[in-house]
Amino acid sequence: MKNPQSRFSILDEEIVRETLTRIARDVEPICREFTFRYGQLGASNNRSLYGFNRGSGKIIRVRLHDLRTGKLRKHSALVVTMLHELCHCRYRTHSQSFYNLLREVVEYAKQIGVYRPDKKRY
Repeated sequence: MKNPQSRFSILDEEIVRETLTRIARDVEPICREFTFRYGQLGASNNRSLYGFNRGSGKIIRVRLHDLRTGKLRKHSALVVTMLHELCHCRYRTHSQSFYNLLREVVEYAKQIGVYRPDKKRY
């Protein structure tokens, strides 16, 4: 019998590895600019969250797949999820300070070409 959850969490391991490597590479200059530090970046199968940050950045997980299709989410969506989780390294809750920082970080990411919300999947 087929696992009913499988279509939501099956991405080729190589695609997962390449995608996580690309996200990490893309946010490197942002981490330097805003002095964000994180330990481990990984993929999440959490159906209710796009990402999470444990221990002020010790562990960051990002859901790479779309729940409806099981396919890889747009890279811009993955990047903005990672930026959101990086802001949790500084502010644990969704306070006004958190959202002010997130806006600043996203704007910087746009300026340096890391976050391109209009870009198609690739």
